[in-house]
Amino acid sequence: MESRLGGRCRPGAQPPRGPHRRCGGGGDGDGVDRISGLNDDLLIQVLVRLRSAAAAARTSVLSRRWRGLWRHLPELSFRRVAPDALQVALAQVAIPKLNLLHIDYPFHRSRLSAEAVASLLRPAARLDPVDLSIVAMADGTDEPIAVEVPSFARATSIRLHVLNLHLTPPAQGGDFPVLEMLSIVASGFDIGPLISRCSCLRVLEVVAYDRVVHTITVHSVTIEELLVTGDGWLRGLDIVAPMLKKFTLRESVDKDFVMSLFAPKVENLSWSCSVCFYPETVVIDASGMWRLDILKLETQESGFVLSLHNSATHTRNLQEMFQLPNISVLELKVKTSNGVESTEDL
Repeated sequence: MESRLGGRCRPGAQPPRGPHRRCGGGGDGDGVDRISGLNDDLLIQVLVRLRSAAAAARTSVLSRRWRGLWRHLPELSFRRVAPDALQVALAQVAIPKLNLLHIDYPFHRSRLSAEAVASLLRPAARLDPVDLSIVAMADGTDEPIAVEVPSFARATSIRLHVLNLHLTPPAQGGDFPVLEMLSIVASGFDIGPLISRCSCLRVLEVVAYDRVVHTITVHSVTIEELLVTGDGWLRGLDIVAPMLKKFTLRESVDKDFVMSLFAPKVENLSWSCSVCFYPETVVIDASGMWRLDILKLETQESGFVLSLHNSATHTRNLQEMFQLPNISVLELKVKTSNGVESTEDL
């Protein structure tokens, strides 16, 4: 009978001792554990496919042969692991650099202290992964706690979804030289200085959950795709991105919102903005100009479609708020507060 490793088993032969033997028998019922007989590199490839560091660690109960192998995995994913246990696990990682590090502590499970969330960044920086993702929520406070983001020299993709924290760029000299994709969800961030450290950034996702009115500045000569969304009161957008091709904006904007847009190559737009009037009482000017409630701009096959929902009056016009790109074909849809909708080709 041929073994799966290419050897031949003699009838009645005793199974080998050591790492090749396992109580409970093998797949052929001969007591041989052929998987544990594989070399470390192959066993590590098996553990990688579990997509869970905790599951990989639990394989130690199968055999002493598997014990501690998870520490050599190039890809580690932790989900719902308590911060203290996670710190212990990260300290045991035996390889100096990781290909992937994903930490997911679901928002609905419970919130962590701001210090606990911030402490996840330090071992992550030490392991310097190519692909980094940290999803966690800190306890809410009146003022989000400022947390410095370490530099990651090898990272090509970073996803930081850390609500109730204010993210600040690394200290002077901390760069992200090969970073191509950056996704930030936070209650505050210094995105402009952070982007200036990213010389290869192509995709940027900024999600703001902050009731404080703020301005987002994006100046980059490499960004090709930009997504700005969230549940804040956006006061302004300052975009200088000569290579930008796709721009998505879904955000509540302040009544004094101003956009500055330089993106000569943009060809795919999707905007959906609701205008926040705070405080709720709005003084209506006697000039009779309309107030913008919702603006939508989308790219379609025939050109650009601009949809406006307006009611009452306001003292600002559209061009003061939104800087539109160069448009050759534009369809305008206007819906008033009494439900009347009109469409014009411009």
